[in-house]
Amino acid sequence: EDATEQWMKGRSQVDRGREGLTREEIAEWVRHAESLESKATCTPDISTRNDTLFQAAEIWERLVDDPRRALHAYERILEVNPRHADALSEAERLCAEGGFWDDLTNFYLQLISQTNDATARVEGYHQVARLQEEGQGERGQAFLTLQIAFREDVTNEKTAAELERLARG
Repeated sequence: EDATEQWMKGRSQVDRGREGLTREEIAEWVRHAESLESKATCTPDISTRNDTLFQAAEIWERLVDDPRRALHAYERILEVNPRHADALSEAERLCAEGGFWDDLTNFYLQLISQTNDATARVEGYHQVARLQEEGQGERGQAFLTLQIAFREDVTNEKTAAELERLARG
């Protein structure tokens, strides 16, 4: 089979999902997803890297039934671009379905701790507060997180507005 035929066959299987796969076929998909993740590590082009990680995540979720590994693939995209809308959306969907909110919250806190850019940290705290409030139902914790963002930049209007909204209940 040439690469195009393999891709079409794989795409067709992903669309069908895990149903009907043997253990050996699932093990083959595990190897394929791991291979894609390795390829992504060696790929200098960010767009190609992201596409490869999306493919791996899709395999982890739909064929191997390992949503945590899928989440990890999306996190690798978010490490490079924390605002990548599709990766963020998929990561949050997996967290909602699997109850992995703590994982994503901790991931964002780790990203925040690794940047010296105050604006990026404040945006990161906004993301964490949103996850805490909407995903975990922890309004009080979201308020505390926004207070940290406020200390980072007391002039940020979004932070002030969110703090006020949460304080009003």
